[in-house]
Amino acid sequence: MVDDPAYQLPEEFALDAPRDEYERFLMNDIKHWRTGKKVKLTKSQIAWFRETLSTKCEQIIEKWRQEYPSTPEEAFIATGNPAFTLEETQFAENAVVKIPWRGQCVLSADSRHGELQKSLDGPLALYETPQIKHHYFAV
Repeated sequence: MVDDPAYQLPEEFALDAPRDEYERFLMNDIKHWRTGKKVKLTKSQIAWFRETLSTKCEQIIEKWRQEYPSTPEEAFIATGNPAFTLEETQFAENAVVKIPWRGQCVLSADSRHGELQKSLDGPLALYETPQIKHHYFAV
């Protein structure tokens, strides 16, 4: 939709865009499928979206998302009754916490003390900084 000039109608048909949350999403929050850069749809493209939603998708936004996906996630929406809505999936993805520190615990030469060493592929993930004189256990 972003690259194809055929996906446009005169912008006069969408002067009030964005008129809802999904149009706001289309105009501000989608990324180009190849480059990953944010793109902003024009009012001409929103006019085409409205026309196509009405004439080819029976005003059913789920059908639109399936037939004319705006994101890779929308491209894989199942027909019928999926377990999670797109909004629920996006909420879960946005709630993922990035791991601030990853590494491994290495024993000292006398095997009595451990030391944390930072490593991108280490099996240990720390979400908070350990406190001195506290005991921690890992399984």
